Amino acid sequence: LKVAGVQVSLGEVCELRQRDGTLLQRAEVVGFSRDLALLAPFGELIGLSRETRVIGLGRPLAVPVGPALLGRVLDGLGEPSDGQGAIACDTWVPIQAQAPDPMRRRLIEHPMPTGVRIVDGLMT
Repeated sequence: LKVAGVQVSLGEVCELRQRDGTLLQRAEVVGFSRDLALLAPFGELIGLSRETRVIGLGRPLAVPVGPALLGRVLDGLGEPSDGQGAIACDTWVPIQAQAPDPMRRRLIEHPMPTGVRIVDGLMT
């Protein structure tokens, strides 16, 4: 999507809302072209119109973390997809973070079997 007239930053999450405030979709700012912000929507754009409002949330995409996640099923955006309602987490972590230093990680003591023989063979 190309959007004019919004003050957003690269990587910022935006909400696309109908005139009445109903949330249509979320999107991420992926670039700029002259005076336009380029947004990548996270899903379908059914209901999008010239009257759709774009609201920058001032933060990157983040997912919940904590004990409330145990046993829950999430989609790719960190939203629950198991039908058990919202997740009550106080801590949210951006999905784009610095990679951990591989030299400081513990050694793998037991390979995790995947059930795919060729992959399992490469891990031993």
